[in-house]
Amino acid sequence: MADEEVPTGGGVNHVVRVGSTVRRPVGAWTDDALTAVGALLRDYHDATLGFPADPDLSWYFPPVGPAEVICHGDVATYNCVFRDGLPVAFIDFDTAHPGPRIWDVAYAAYRFVSLSDPRHEGVGSWPGATTGSTMRTWRTWPAASPRSGPPL
Repeated sequence: MADEEVPTGGGVNHVVRVGSTVRRPVGAWTDDALTAVGALLRDYHDATLGFPADPDLSWYFPPVGPAEVICHGDVATYNCVFRDGLPVAFIDFDTAHPGPRIWDVAYAAYRFVSLSDPRHEGVGSWPGATTGSTMRTWRTWPAASPRSGPPL
């Protein structure tokens, strides 16, 4: 690109300034990875359908109604195992609790979609992805509904 300027320092990523923007590589987190996280979350939720709601069980977070599924409680990039750039498993279920599917979906949106102020480096979870493109992927995210029902 003709107007690229490579700043000095750093050394972690290949960062360039183009006009008034600074660009860095996307890395493993892409819209395909976001779609795969949605499918993984839907499959996890569907697997918990019908889990017995024993009132004597103790949960880190209290159950929230309607308790449709067992929510993971902390679906985020740091709790996903990635293989070849795509998520293949969730880890760290200490905050799991009965609740509505939408609670995990909303929290995952907060953690996976860069909704933060871009001036706060490291806060957004999808480096290099624009909020607009990620939100377009989010609108059709598979985690938003069970396989057999309408979108939430």
